[in-house]
Amino acid sequence: MSERAGLRLLIVLLGGGWLGLGYIIFYTTPDALASRLLFFTFFFIALFGMLGLVAYLLSFRLFSLKLYRGNVARSMQQGALLATFLLIAALLQMTRALALPSGLLLAGTLCLAEWFTLTRK
Repeated sequence: MSERAGLRLLIVLLGGGWLGLGYIIFYTTPDALASRLLFFTFFFIALFGMLGLVAYLLSFRLFSLKLYRGNVARSMQQGALLATFLLIAALLQMTRALALPSGLLLAGTLCLAEWFTLTRK
């Protein structure tokens, strides 16, 4: 995938995710299970698009290696990982199971997963 195609995909996901999330919030009731599933699906898509773009823009400032600087695929991977963290944290909070130890365990697990993906060649 080219850089432009990846950026366009992130922008489309960002817009579609936030529009879908807005629709779910304003036009459905939170009682139905399908509404909750759609909410968390659009929540993940919106976060994935937003965090992928943020990771792409921050990659120019944070990384000195050309391998990681301005790489849309890496930014999408990091955006997906952060979106997964926030989605699982939101699901845990919905069930009132999010506490400091579970949040730290979740963050440690996802940091370990990111470390494994970065050290992979």
